[in-house]
Amino acid sequence: MLCYNILRLTSPGEVAEGSKAHAWRACGGHKPPVGSNPTLSARVLVVFGILLKPGQRSRFFDYLIEKKRMEVIKVSLSPKEIEKKISELVKPIIERNGLELFDVKYKLQSGKWILTIIIDKRDDYVSTRDCELVSYEIEKVLDKEDLIPGRYFLEVASPGLDRPLRTIEDFKRFQGNYAKVKTNKTIRGYIKDVNLETGEIILEVDEKEEIVNFSDIKSANLEVDMF
Repeated sequence: MLCYNILRLTSPGEVAEGSKAHAWRACGGHKPPVGSNPTLSARVLVVFGILLKPGQRSRFFDYLIEKKRMEVIKVSLSPKEIEKKISELVKPIIERNGLELFDVKYKLQSGKWILTIIIDKRDDYVSTRDCELVSYEIEKVLDKEDLIPGRYFLEVASPGLDRPLRTIEDFKRFQGNYAKVKTNKTIRGYIKDVNLETGEIILEVDEKEEIVNFSDIKSANLEVDMF
């Protein structure tokens, strides 16, 4: 097992953070702990106690430094950055299967990191089979790219019965369904009509019509009518 130290040594007059040089040990390829702050542009490489100056380092050790640098980059990515990179990676896969990428969420839930990829189908509902096929392909790509540090759980799902309505086209698509719409107040009713040109949405609330302008909507989603 290869064990080595990578140290960043301060030059004359330079003070490292906390008056200490950053150092960390890696054995057998284990990743540095989250929160560590290694500096990989080392001026001196210490291997089994042997000092190698920059001009003496072999290409092999340069490769090791680059490898660890990439691991630190992955560890330092925020959940939002991971969501963005995953979205770019899986979108072509989802579209190749005749579906759409609806959302990507990477969150810590009950002590576990959950990667949720939500897929949609423009003119139909997403089936369990759709989720299974997409999940299989995405899993292979994620394993290959290794973008997410540590252990996580992958979920592929549809938007659900309470799906958000994010565009006026969504209102048109789900015309006739029961929805909750928030403007300066909360309105619940059936989507009776949608005018794509004027942006007006007519909701049927208690057998009365209420007109809502799409530009005034803060959030909206479908709801299951319990009555």
